[in-house]
Amino acid sequence: MNSIGLLDSSSHKSMIIDIVVQHPNSKAKHIHSLLKKTHGISYSYQATFKLLSEMVRKNMLEKNGLTYHINKHWLIEQKLMIEGLLHHTMGQSGQTLYTSPSMTVARFECLRDMELFWTSRIIALAKKLKEKSLYWKNPHAWWLLGAPMEEESTIHEMDTTGIKDNYGWITSDSKLDYIAQDYFVNRKRTVAIKKEKNNEVVEVIGPYVLISEIPKKLLDMLNKFYSASDEHYDLDKIMRIILHPAVIELKIIRNKELAKTYREQILAANTKTLTH
Repeated sequence: MNSIGLLDSSSHKSMIIDIVVQHPNSKAKHIHSLLKKTHGISYSYQATFKLLSEMVRKNMLEKNGLTYHINKHWLIEQKLMIEGLLHHTMGQSGQTLYTSPSMTVARFECLRDMELFWTSRIIALAKKLKEKSLYWKNPHAWWLLGAPMEEESTIHEMDTTGIKDNYGWITSDSKLDYIAQDYFVNRKRTVAIKKEKNNEVVEVIGPYVLISEIPKKLLDMLNKFYSASDEHYDLDKIMRIILHPAVIELKIIRNKELAKTYREQILAANTKTLTH
């Protein structure tokens, strides 16, 4: 997750969050006054304003003119982080159906659950393998929309494992898909947009292939959302899709030939991107 982490209920930031939730679109002077009145905080106005500016920089708050309100993305990421911790602690993020030296099959109840497990497996494999290149394929980079700050943290963690090359292939071509491509390219990832009718989600690292198929109903929901959206997308709607109940199976396969096949497919899709 992002570097902000869980809020301490006794912290000044937590108090400001509480005030802004109860008094949306408040000005700095009003927030400062309420800190004194409701929480007994004797901060100077300058200190309050400095803290508000810091919270805006860290995407906890948004500023519109002179007023402040909660950053909806940040709020949802706090919710997702807590859900992820609960899943991890309580062992409810997925059900292992089959395991052997060459394959593991797990089942999940929504895209979000699969994403949490998927990311943790990729990072764990990257830490133990000498091969540090990633190759992935997906109809949409939907995880960016629901938790962009979480993705920043994941990218940083992947970079610290020594991953040098990252090649992606988005198999749809909506406006949001091109925005996702720009996002990854700006973070030194090579990502192609090349349309293909496919519900396959794939990621390759070394001899390992992580592969899943998005259920048709869920993919239809994603496609409809992407075709009707631009950069001002409906956050609540994409979150409902990501958390929509669905039976999703993920296979983790150790097979050098299969890994090679998918690597070649993804690199082929990136041929035009790599030559520019």
